[in-house]
Amino acid sequence: MSNEVADDLLLNVSDLDVGRGDEFQITGVDFTLESGDVMGLVGKSGAGKSTVMEAMLGIIQNSGTVWLRKGDESLSVKQSAGYSTQEGSLYPLLTLDENLNLFASLQGARGKEVDDRKKELLRDLNLYEHRHRRVTDFSGGMKKRADLAASLVHDPLVLMMDEPLAGIDPPQRRLIWQKIGSFVDAGKIVILTSHMIDEMVTRCNKFGLVHDGSFFRAEQ
Repeated sequence: MSNEVADDLLLNVSDLDVGRGDEFQITGVDFTLESGDVMGLVGKSGAGKSTVMEAMLGIIQNSGTVWLRKGDESLSVKQSAGYSTQEGSLYPLLTLDENLNLFASLQGARGKEVDDRKKELLRDLNLYEHRHRRVTDFSGGMKKRADLAASLVHDPLVLMMDEPLAGIDPPQRRLIWQKIGSFVDAGKIVILTSHMIDEMVTRCNKFGLVHDGSFFRAEQ
């Protein structure tokens, strides 16, 4: 990963209203995150936590504003973010290495920096020896770690993760938290959802609650 510390990031979400057809609507999503912030999105299943992240990335319909700045420079949130979905985004019939090359190229990242970043990510996540295996042969925990690697391979400034800890054992959760920790230590921004509230309380410094179509924020 890049050794540069991003200590001047600012992510602002203002008056964001989110809709998926007529299924439901979330209104009033409003928060600001700075370098080193970790926001936990909480709420019951189906409340719309994933939908909020997708709206921030412009994947689904929304109104309001979402912007990211690094110092005086305005950046594209979509191009500057890594997104790890709950279901996973990797292509099962490709090897892990092929998947990482693909995801890096989709974000315009190529060359030696990507090769070095892949090696570091895979070693940190205990996946290096499995890099030439097809993802379809991975266990559930390995797929979670591989998906995290894919979301980080282009060296994003913002990391969004949807239930990255679901269905994996404590040792693998620790690996994921360690990688998230190094990302935060580099002054970057993390947003994640999880049903493991006890771990969220100890790891997150900001929270967003999605409940009955409304968004509430809190800090600790």
